[in-house]
Amino acid sequence: MKISIPTKFVNPIVFIVPDKDPISKYKTEVAIYYVDADLENPVSIDEISSKLIKVEGEMHVRGDATANMPKKQFAVKLKKDPKKGNFLGMKNGGKHWVFNDCGEVDFTMLRTIFAFTQQKKMGEYAPEYKFFELFIFPPNAAIEDKISTESLSENYHGLYLNFDKIRFQKSRINLPYSREKITSEYAIIQLNESHEKYLQLTPNPPLTANVEVYEPKFKDIKPEVISEFKNWFYTKDFDGWAGNYTVIYNNLDNFGGKFIPTSIFEDVRKTTDYLSFATYFILNEISKDPDGYHKSTFMVKNNEKCFAGPLWDKNKSYGNTTSCGNYPQGYVKPEGWLYSINGQSPVWWHIIIKDSLFCEYVWNLWIKHCMSDANAPLPEWINTFIDAEVAYLFDTKMFDRNSQKWPNAFNQNKEDYKKQVDEFKTYLVNRFQWISENLAKELYEQSSFIGQYLDVSSVKDK
Repeated sequence: MKISIPTKFVNPIVFIVPDKDPISKYKTEVAIYYVDADLENPVSIDEISSKLIKVEGEMHVRGDATANMPKKQFAVKLKKDPKKGNFLGMKNGGKHWVFNDCGEVDFTMLRTIFAFTQQKKMGEYAPEYKFFELFIFPPNAAIEDKISTESLSENYHGLYLNFDKIRFQKSRINLPYSREKITSEYAIIQLNESHEKYLQLTPNPPLTANVEVYEPKFKDIKPEVISEFKNWFYTKDFDGWAGNYTVIYNNLDNFGGKFIPTSIFEDVRKTTDYLSFATYFILNEISKDPDGYHKSTFMVKNNEKCFAGPLWDKNKSYGNTTSCGNYPQGYVKPEGWLYSINGQSPVWWHIIIKDSLFCEYVWNLWIKHCMSDANAPLPEWINTFIDAEVAYLFDTKMFDRNSQKWPNAFNQNKEDYKKQVDEFKTYLVNRFQWISENLAKELYEQSSFIGQYLDVSSVKDK
């Protein structure tokens, strides 16, 4: 297929030269060349060779379901940060990145970056991101002298989104973690599919998730530190961070359907960062992500305390009917609580919401960042953000070229695409309104919490 290549690029471009073909789920050595062009600093085809920045690295196909789709997404590891600046102009730099496929699951290509942006606006770390166009050349090609309209058209691979891989790093998860001296003080915890390179933490009781130490890697952890990690999380005596929740969960019947006394949450409060968990609760409930709470989910161990987040891939979320319309759980509907869907969330979410202190955090965050009313159903920034990103994809022509390369029923023309964007916006309006109308009642019924702005009788009567 011949792709229409512009005379000038007004967007970042990346060229990959692998040492073998194809790039697969196994690590492939690659030479990466890039130019960080933009609307104010366009780069003509004749100028590309002189502006290329080269860095060596390795890539592999990543993802579960997406790995079998025509347009792959890739994990990228640079051997070192580029000498002439941060990779692809990403302001915070780093060696570990994800080239997200952009459009195989979320046809708007906006849901994940919306989640990142909202998370950052609520005061939590979220991955940096940047759209770019990817070109994959034949193995060992000497591309510096072969960049032409024809070669770019032949090797065009589509619109991609580069964003941070979740790692310990000053500009990502900034804790005094050291690969040279691994202790059990710090860890990135992931809820996901089990894998042998991660330390498994999941005990037998019903936590409804596979829990693993994502960083440090299993092979790097000494046996005594492995024991410390496992004991921090859970012991046979129902001790540890998750054990504190399981004890309460296993004794819910003893409270006779009444609210749990706040004294019961003493150990939970000591070991859980309520602010990050409340933020994560709100973000997940807005998105209604089928993977929410239990898959592709991160937490951070900072000494004895557990922090929720950061959010990760949200391409199936926010009412994405094309990818999730057939789910019987109603993920695309703006009504209903995600955390309460059977099997959706680990035990700690069912317990923490019964603590009035946690509910206070949730309520105050919702009032500050999300509360809607008849005159403003969404926070003002949301439509502005979505419209600006759509305009950028159109103005740079990245949308047009990607649609040529990877045509589907939702991007054949801009009107089809805009229908997907409108569906996304409509879901957000309805979801924000539903949560605004029902959050107070849910918090009251779970914990007897009454927000300072609420009339007690109105909550009870709802």
